[in-house]
Amino acid sequence: VAHELRNPLMVMRNALYYLDRIVSQGNAIVSADILRRYLHIIDGEIDRQTKIINDLLFFSRNRPRQLTDVDLNAIISETLMRVTMPESVEVHRDLDASLPTIRADADHLQQVFVNLITNAVQAMPEGGVLSVRTRKDGADVVIWVADTGAGIPEEAMPNLFQPFFTTKEKGIGLGLSVTRSLVEGHRGTINVESHVGQGTTFTVRLPVELVG
Repeated sequence: VAHELRNPLMVMRNALYYLDRIVSQGNAIVSADILRRYLHIIDGEIDRQTKIINDLLFFSRNRPRQLTDVDLNAIISETLMRVTMPESVEVHRDLDASLPTIRADADHLQQVFVNLITNAVQAMPEGGVLSVRTRKDGADVVIWVADTGAGIPEEAMPNLFQPFFTTKEKGIGLGLSVTRSLVEGHRGTINVESHVGQGTTFTVRLPVELVG
């Protein structure tokens, strides 16, 4: 964990060092695009650290659910705005306007979708399509988060939701473990289907009326 937190700090320090040199030298030749690129790097590393810290907090504490009437589409839309989205990733959203509000903890569900959407984006380093869809199915609502990324190797699938297991070079392997815990805490289910070289789809099913 210390290693994963230290790396973004070093990246940000290097970016700030470069920006400081530009300012101190009064370099007027540097384009706005270069400045934006370094600011984007810093912003992305802040997002990465924030996710690691949030995953640790959700993993280590047992905060009681704070149930309210939640607009699931609004949470997903807000999450899509919060997650840093590369220009190379195209976002397709198909959110059912007739979706009912559900009894849930809004903070918990937002963490679920931050994790799933962030993972989807990270699975497409060369770009691709992120699709998010919602539908009502009987007494449940169903959410699909899909990417057209590298896919997950078959041998990794049985351990995918285990704490500290990860197939990525960066990360501490808590995101999906936390996600499953939060979904199951709402008496819901989460499933994954993946094909190497084609992409991955996570399906979250939540009850409209949470009981117990």
